[in-house]
Amino acid sequence: MTRTRSILFSIAPLLIVIASRSLSAAESAEDSASLAITLVDEATGEPLPRGWATLYPSNETRSYRNEIRPVKEQGDRLLRFAAPPGEYKIHAEQRAASLDGPQFDAIDAPESITLEVGDDRELTIKLRPRPLTPQEIDDRAPMTAIGRVTNAQGEPLADVKVRVATGNGTLLGGGTTRTNAEGEYLLRFGAGIMTMDSKSQLQVAQFVVIDDRYVELSRSHEFDQMAYEISPELDGHEDLEKIVVKGTPARLDFVLSEPAIVNVQFVDEAGQPAPYLPVALKSPRSDYLNFRHSRSVKPRGAGDKAAATRWAVAPGQPWRFEAETCRSPAVTYPTPGRYDVTLRAHPASAYGSPWLEIVNVKQVADLSLELAVSQDDPFAQPPLSARDRKAARQLISKMAAANERWLKGPSPELGEFSYRFKFHAGEKRSDDVTVKPGERQHGKQQGISYRSGIHQLVADVDIVIFRSIKADPERTAISYTFREPAGQAMGTGVAGHWAGYFSRQTVNGTLVIDSQRMVPLEWYDDNGRETFSDFVEIGPDQFVPGRIQIADKGGPRFDWRFDWFPAGLWLFRESHMPEDGLINASVEEVRIGGESAEPAAEAQP
Repeated sequence: MTRTRSILFSIAPLLIVIASRSLSAAESAEDSASLAITLVDEATGEPLPRGWATLYPSNETRSYRNEIRPVKEQGDRLLRFAAPPGEYKIHAEQRAASLDGPQFDAIDAPESITLEVGDDRELTIKLRPRPLTPQEIDDRAPMTAIGRVTNAQGEPLADVKVRVATGNGTLLGGGTTRTNAEGEYLLRFGAGIMTMDSKSQLQVAQFVVIDDRYVELSRSHEFDQMAYEISPELDGHEDLEKIVVKGTPARLDFVLSEPAIVNVQFVDEAGQPAPYLPVALKSPRSDYLNFRHSRSVKPRGAGDKAAATRWAVAPGQPWRFEAETCRSPAVTYPTPGRYDVTLRAHPASAYGSPWLEIVNVKQVADLSLELAVSQDDPFAQPPLSARDRKAARQLISKMAAANERWLKGPSPELGEFSYRFKFHAGEKRSDDVTVKPGERQHGKQQGISYRSGIHQLVADVDIVIFRSIKADPERTAISYTFREPAGQAMGTGVAGHWAGYFSRQTVNGTLVIDSQRMVPLEWYDDNGRETFSDFVEIGPDQFVPGRIQIADKGGPRFDWRFDWFPAGLWLFRESHMPEDGLINASVEEVRIGGESAEPAAEAQP
């Protein structure tokens, strides 16, 4: 399966490491020798717990393939080898734990050592500390970030930790530094897992400031990746300005603030203290902001298993409480300081899911809920009234009827049809697809892998709780919560190969409908958006879309075009790359009932 703009990394280095020799049960005492090495600090004579040594044949150059690695014993201070008889060289060192820390080199290791069958030898090697050379620093940390950390008044903040986590698939690399008295920092860092088939070494680069005294308010730039060079493999990358490049220091300044400390307590319908409901405090703007702009604060005297009821968050930004199945309206805490928030958890009813009510927000005195609490989040509101629920259901029913042919698939009366799905970019290939009457494979019926929250809603409207309905002569927006998370799956392909694919679950959704034609214009949730256009009227008050665009937050984007065949088939035609408009997949050679079929005229916007 291929995926759009995926970064493939070779596992060859890992396989090489696995192939190297080490002490194991495979080496029996009958045909091997034993060697124990202790590495000590030359100045103190004390063992170095992080010291490391390997053996390799004296007539070969040391590499991962020919190394014999030890097992650590006695508190990780004794290195024990099992090796076939022969002559070996020894490589011993203690790698610098940080760029400004000492590197320990062996000063009295023998040039070579001969091991014979049955040997059980011990060896002590002295290591001498030294600073890393400029070349070693460049090799280990070739990327550079510089900047300044200040408060909201522009005053420098000293001794603040600045960290970057880098990696390919995992955040294994990176670096850490601290600001000086002027609030300035110089951060050197390197890659995580190196890729064998990439010149750019494009990887994640997530920067963060860490300090118990402050939270982040803003930053001067949104760097989020690093690369050794801007090579052709990055053609079409969304934003090269967000990539830190080797040899060019990245300027990144931070503004921090003393936090707003948020405490929460629960009350019941009568206003009396109620049991604590596990909640999290999150930013409605971005999941990443939750990490950058907030942290949990454990109450004094709380045990390790106690739920956090205090948070330190950035003031001046909206924050909402989230439980497993509901969330509160967002609250903006205007200044640093302590805030006491009272919540009321309303239980689920026969017509709705639970919801969280903001009862009160206090700092020194009560804050005005009208000013501090945002009421524009429909999913933080109580369920609709019975009258509005009926209106929402009627609208969904009308929309489903007007869009039946593409939402529910072709009629069984259409008979058998077939087509060829062709990939134009990357892994060029074709898949021949045949769909028999009544076949339930949704992707094959429409020529594309597309299962949305709209499909779930039309299949069973009772699986949702309606939260909001806003209607005007042009557009009607209906917001709802799924009673249980609903699955979504979308990708350019149908038969086990895709040019981009994702699947996830959704809890909340908003459907925007054309109030006149009853066709969907948009569907979106917290993590993505679908846009529908170029509708074809295939009969009285019956429509199919000629174009669907999908943007998944942090994932693939799709731009799909569709055809309508008068025999009664709505079918994918081609997929356009969002970056450059080039076609990367298409459907060809459509046959209905064994006969070649031609689509109706293309849709108009």
